[in-house]
Amino acid sequence: MLDGLGDAAAAKNATKCQQAIGKAGVAFLAARLKQLDACTGGVFKCIQTKPNDPACIAKAGAKCTALATAAAAARAKLLAAVAAKCGASLVSPENLMGATGLGYGSSDCEAVLGDEPQKVADVAECVAQRYACSASDIYATAAPRAGELRRIAGAPGDSCLPDYGGGGEDVGDVAQGKALAACTAAISKAASGLLTKKLASFTKCVDKVFACVQTKSGDAACLAKADAACAKEKAKIVAAGNKVGPAIDKKCAGLDFDRELLPQPGANLGALAARLRGTGALADLGSYERALRLDHECAADDLLRAIAPRAADLLPAFAPSLPITTAGCATP
Repeated sequence: MLDGLGDAAAAKNATKCQQAIGKAGVAFLAARLKQLDACTGGVFKCIQTKPNDPACIAKAGAKCTALATAAAAARAKLLAAVAAKCGASLVSPENLMGATGLGYGSSDCEAVLGDEPQKVADVAECVAQRYACSASDIYATAAPRAGELRRIAGAPGDSCLPDYGGGGEDVGDVAQGKALAACTAAISKAASGLLTKKLASFTKCVDKVFACVQTKSGDAACLAKADAACAKEKAKIVAAGNKVGPAIDKKCAGLDFDRELLPQPGANLGALAARLRGTGALADLGSYERALRLDHECAADDLLRAIAPRAADLLPAFAPSLPITTAGCATP
């Protein structure tokens, strides 16, 4: 369905609602990834640079626990932002769910919630659950020891974050441990940056196309301008992707990939053998960087559906300059 709502006021409110969902969703995802990294990075630094200091891990674990409060606050902010622009007084349930409105009647929220969403609170809850879990899952491809580190630090559990085992082992050399901590920090920063940048660019493109469809139906000039804007967002996504490898190389190229990055006492990248896409994803650092980039590009494609159910129809039809399906995203 490529049409908009027939009522001008309803169409305008639907446009504002779509913008709010996209903006709040991206902000929540970025906050969640940052919280995961703050916890994991602190514990990892302790075990690698202060292996005989239990007080360091205790302090890092306390920070992880405190971050749970920040996570709850970020979630509440998401729910409030969506409610403010998409409440029933602004967007009717029919327009929220309908094929010419927001399209949540054909979203994957039913799989997330266990039932079809009926109102704006359900949609917001769907985005919150989907993004919180997806953030943990994709973060593990940049930090495969995250589940283990949270466990040994006594941090709150996260059922979406895989735990590949281990008991807090270190590489046995403080100098190498410091270098390894800097490397793993660079990996997670580069990967999370790409994911949030791509999703943010997606939402900017969707917002422009959606606004044309809803408020300027049949206006070819509006759609052409939107497609041009989407082309610029594509260029930004490509640029962000091209930065991943160099950013990681800067901190990791001096480490032995087979001895320090693959094994569990190091970064434990070897645990990702069955998780990463493509063959030879762990052959060397460059192969891992390419696989990591692909995984995060694919995650952005997938996460777009939760905040813009109509994107799969509207963007190919009206903004072909920005493809929303990345080649190579088949399940590994």
